[in-house]
Amino acid sequence: MDAVAHIKAGYRNYARFSGRTSRPEYWVFAGFLFVGQILSFVIAPLVAGAFLLLSGMPGFAAAARRLHDAGRSAWWLVLPLLVTPAWLLIWIASAASAMAVRDDLLDDSIYFMSASVVMLAVVCVMLIWLTAPSQPGPNRYGPNPNEVTS
Repeated sequence: MDAVAHIKAGYRNYARFSGRTSRPEYWVFAGFLFVGQILSFVIAPLVAGAFLLLSGMPGFAAAARRLHDAGRSAWWLVLPLLVTPAWLLIWIASAASAMAVRDDLLDDSIYFMSASVVMLAVVCVMLIWLTAPSQPGPNRYGPNPNEVTS
């Protein structure tokens, strides 16, 4: 399949959270979403918001199928959705307390650093899992998309 076919497949399967997606199909689609988001933000933030609304669900579904291909549950995608807002709240609270004149509990940088280490660990684990090779043969999520059936 060429790049256009991978992108079309990503949008065609926008709400399909079952099955498997090969590495090339996922990474071409993810690259398209990344470049598209940057270019749409350069055009106008409103266009970037619209692009995110149109591409968020297909990207999430493609990541779920990619994790299935590596033999992992798609429920692992919830972890970044939980860690990112917590990291942002700690970051904002740390910055606000650092700018305040008074002494606060969150003035200590250990909270920000530990939250950043957790966030970095989650990002690294997700990248490793999304780049993992396909499990050979069929797994509990379906047949291997790389193996040709005759």
